[in-house]
Amino acid sequence: MNELIKIVKQFGLAFSKMSSAQKVSIGLVFFSSIIVIVAMVIWLSQPDFTVLYANLDMSDAAAVRQKLDEMNIPVKVKGNVIMVPSKYVYEARLALASEGLPEGRGTGYEIFDKESPLTMSNYLQQINYKRALEGELARSISTIKGIRDARVHLVLPKRELFSEDRTPATASVVINGSGISKQQLRGIVHLVASSVEGLSPENVTVVDSYGTLLYGGMDTSTGLSDSQLDIKRSVEKYLENKASSMLSGVLGPGKVVVRVNADLDFTRIEKTEEKYDPEGLVPRSEETSKEVMPSADGQGNKEHTITNYEIGKTVAHIVESSGNIKRLAVAVVVDQKSEVKDGKKQYVSRSEEEINKLKDLVAQAVGLDEKRGDTITVSEIAFDKTALKEEKSQASRDQMMAMAAQVGKYAGGLVLLLIGIMVIQNTIKSISRSLPSPPAPVKATTNRRPREPDIGEVVGENYDLAADVLREYLEGEEEGQE
Repeated sequence: MNELIKIVKQFGLAFSKMSSAQKVSIGLVFFSSIIVIVAMVIWLSQPDFTVLYANLDMSDAAAVRQKLDEMNIPVKVKGNVIMVPSKYVYEARLALASEGLPEGRGTGYEIFDKESPLTMSNYLQQINYKRALEGELARSISTIKGIRDARVHLVLPKRELFSEDRTPATASVVINGSGISKQQLRGIVHLVASSVEGLSPENVTVVDSYGTLLYGGMDTSTGLSDSQLDIKRSVEKYLENKASSMLSGVLGPGKVVVRVNADLDFTRIEKTEEKYDPEGLVPRSEETSKEVMPSADGQGNKEHTITNYEIGKTVAHIVESSGNIKRLAVAVVVDQKSEVKDGKKQYVSRSEEEINKLKDLVAQAVGLDEKRGDTITVSEIAFDKTALKEEKSQASRDQMMAMAAQVGKYAGGLVLLLIGIMVIQNTIKSISRSLPSPPAPVKATTNRRPREPDIGEVVGENYDLAADVLREYLEGEEEGQE
């Protein structure tokens, strides 16, 4: 205890001898340390919150929050996410499940559990069925990754006596999400179409929360549905890649552009054919009758045989698939050759033979058929590569800027670290200089008188000086005798 009091007194004495700047620095370091320690203690004392439910609609979130407040369970709400301490997660879920919470988006088939079908009219039953079907579809769509919320609107026509007069069912889907791919859109469309009787994918429309049409059935400009347009684009892209990869290997990268326009036949034909072969007679049945006839010699027998033949018949049920290629139009643009003469760049045109060879290569790559009416055009034009060069230079500048920013970030961190180390060192040195220095050791003293030097020691140490003094003394004696 005495040692501690002694250290505190020494520190107080040193602190009183410090300058104002040193006192401010030490005070800032002291209070910063206290703030950091208090923040760490508060942070460590906070409970570990985890997600209880996510992607809840407003009504379910309000009901869940009210129930948790009644149970005195701490709650954190971030948007449509409800969080509770991890030790209360399972207890809260069991309690909420017993209350039927959360109910989920929209109203599903549970609507029929609330009312008795005996007290409802046929019209109300149809309305509730449509509401339940829309709610169940919205719930199913909301479980897809990337979709936060969804709403479904169905138009279910009345049943008609004759199927020719029946109006087809239609559906509209509104989704709220991000990063939704084409495959997910097709899946949503086919999910809705397969869940509703009499609904085809062409009659399903999908829009996002901004009103942008994502899937709109039939395109009025081309007369094709979204799925048919996707097939058309995939066929064209496949043929373009085949031709471009081959020509790039011959001419070099960036020296050829290929575009294909594919006219596809999406008509689906089903037909049944019956063919008869008159030469292919097959006995079907044979009938023999015997007749007894009197004659001059006695009784005679007469036989009659009737054979029925079946004509050979072939029945074929033919289904012609859709998406067949009706016609291809291929356009190829080749970069013009260049040569350097007399220090100047000059363009040289290819010969007709070279152009024809390129045509033959492309025709073989894409499967061109002249009988089908396919066409191909190969043009030679000098490419403008100014934009490409600017893009490359811009990409290199962006890369250098990113690298410089990365280096600057690490260099700034290193400089701050060095400054911190220097400040700490200076503070320690200031404190050490302000501390009282220990007393210097006292030399032992004696009462003896100092010994006078011997003349022999003096002459030995200063031999030349002693010789000069002696010489001058002798010369002075000789002058005095004269």
